[in-house]
Amino acid sequence: MFLSLSCLFMIACCSYGQQHPLLATFAALQIENEVRIDFGIVGGSSCQGVQLERSVDGLVYESIDFIPGVCGGSEFTEYYAVNDRAPISNSVVYYRLELGQQGKTDPIEFRFVPLDNGISVYPNPSSSRQEIRISNPFSLGYTLVVFCPLGEEIFRSEPNHTDFFVLESGDLPTGIFFLKLYNNSDGREFYSSRIMRVD
Repeated sequence: MFLSLSCLFMIACCSYGQQHPLLATFAALQIENEVRIDFGIVGGSSCQGVQLERSVDGLVYESIDFIPGVCGGSEFTEYYAVNDRAPISNSVVYYRLELGQQGKTDPIEFRFVPLDNGISVYPNPSSSRQEIRISNPFSLGYTLVVFCPLGEEIFRSEPNHTDFFVLESGDLPTGIFFLKLYNNSDGREFYSSRIMRVD
């Protein structure tokens, strides 16, 4: 029995936006069960406060975080972060920044998946493919292993540092399987989950 695993790199959990003339960077990423928006104001530029806005349809936005006062202004790029502490689960949402009197960024499209004890498998059960997302903010090296109910190893990934996979589980028979992630430094298990294959 063989299971195929397709790795998608950090870009799958991170989204990058079109550059606004004031911005050096603009990205969204999932950290545990929050979404963090990182951005940098280009050296020599400034704005009066930054507001993070979220939308479920890309049309109507609500304010969810704010940085008061002057942002930027020095000769060097200055970096900031704002957070969505209550992200909308398992749905595509749009984030944008309102840069004081300097206009708004183009939106970033992002899909937040809640983590249960640091891991999420979605959809579960599945008949063909499952997205596996883990909390790995420090890009620790690990190996992913899938076991059958009797404990036999079915699949072992190459050493990895990403936080998102697409598991092509259609090659498995129907049933329950166990997924474990092992730290490459010391071999200890640090995440585990059950996955279910259905017709």
